[in-house]
Amino acid sequence: MRLFDPQITQDAHTDNIWAACWCAVPGHAEQLVTGSVDETVKIWIEEDNALKNVNTLAEQTLGVVSTTAHSGGGWCASSALDSSIRVWNTQEEHPQCKVIEAPPSELWGIAFTPGSDPPQLAAAGGTSNKLTLYNVSHPENPTHLAIPTSKVLLPVCIYGWVVLNGMWCLHACCMHAHIHD
Repeated sequence: MRLFDPQITQDAHTDNIWAACWCAVPGHAEQLVTGSVDETVKIWIEEDNALKNVNTLAEQTLGVVSTTAHSGGGWCASSALDSSIRVWNTQEEHPQCKVIEAPPSELWGIAFTPGSDPPQLAAAGGTSNKLTLYNVSHPENPTHLAIPTSKVLLPVCIYGWVVLNGMWCLHACCMHAHIHD
């Protein structure tokens, strides 16, 4: 990735952007993935020191609150206020959407576990005090891990560890997260 002078992209979305992340795609330029209250996820590339929209994914039905990208490249996901996760294979010219439904208010944050193949997705943020791990190939059988706090925690994956950072609290916890088939 090459850094360039910050530039404003007018009308990037039709409403506020609530989430953003970088996405690596093997053999291609790195991409920026943004999610908005306008119910879209957009994929951008840097071209001539500016951002160029290369894909708009409009499958969410309520505002996007979190985006994540797989460290191995080729996959991105978003969670929204409709309590669903949308997962896309960004290596495809026309990415197909896979939908993962969750209980209400349990998806404030999502993160792919690094290096997992097939991709695994961690989701947290509700009042159930658990981290849920989804195998993207078989999301109907998630794994649940208890979180030792009653506060809302959001997952971030760093070097193979799922780090849960506290929201509205001073707590954090780390765990190695991997689903074994």
